[in-house]
Amino acid sequence: MDVIRTTIIHQEASTRARLRRLLEPEPDLDLVGELAGTTGAASFIREHQPQLVFLQAPFNDEHPLDPISDAFPTLIVFVSAHEAYAVHAFDACALDYLREPFTDARFMQTLARARERLHERRIIANSDRLLRLLQHYLNVENPISARPPAEYEDRLVVKTGSRLIFLDANEVDWIESEGVYVRLHVGASSYLLRESLQNVEARLDRQQFIRIHRSTMVNARRIKEIVPHTNGGAIVILRDGARLKLSRSYRHRVNATLG
Repeated sequence: MDVIRTTIIHQEASTRARLRRLLEPEPDLDLVGELAGTTGAASFIREHQPQLVFLQAPFNDEHPLDPISDAFPTLIVFVSAHEAYAVHAFDACALDYLREPFTDARFMQTLARARERLHERRIIANSDRLLRLLQHYLNVENPISARPPAEYEDRLVVKTGSRLIFLDANEVDWIESEGVYVRLHVGASSYLLRESLQNVEARLDRQQFIRIHRSTMVNARRIKEIVPHTNGGAIVILRDGARLKLSRSYRHRVNATLG
């Protein structure tokens, strides 16, 4: 049984006690730390390296979510008595948002979602190791025929269920960051890939895949329309109707690529 390292970060003692009571009976959860408040939470997470964090919202530190979501592959569940912070939580790629008071059943739904996501990540990690071993074997067995790496890659390999899927890069509509992972959007489907957005960007043709936001990259061939916004940014509308935010700091890249 895979053990899930779990942490509680919340200033309310009653909330911490409730979460602890719900977590302790679960045999696959290991409560590795607890913090009474959000100050220093990023450092606390780095020290204890949990896979699942129940985190108080709002978060009081300045720009706290970048070091948490990007530095370590931690799933974050925000816990708050206020609904107003939910949008910001999901902008930060939170796994879930528990609004207090929540029922035991609602809490168990969150745990089920966390288990499913972590299981998916473990499968991807195992597949990555298998692919590296396979590539090493092919290069050793066929050193003459092993071709040099291309300037950019035209396909991506992802794991879904028990299958390896080879995606043609042209099939990918857009890509978004999920911490140290990326999610590839292909039509009505999406696939999780255990790589950072920066690494994927370096592997793909930058004339075709354009970074439009710190956490988003889009296939230029899928763009239908770009609608300017008064704040200097814009909304990128894809052929399938998806609407993506183009931040002002990345607009010059888009203009340089698309003309």
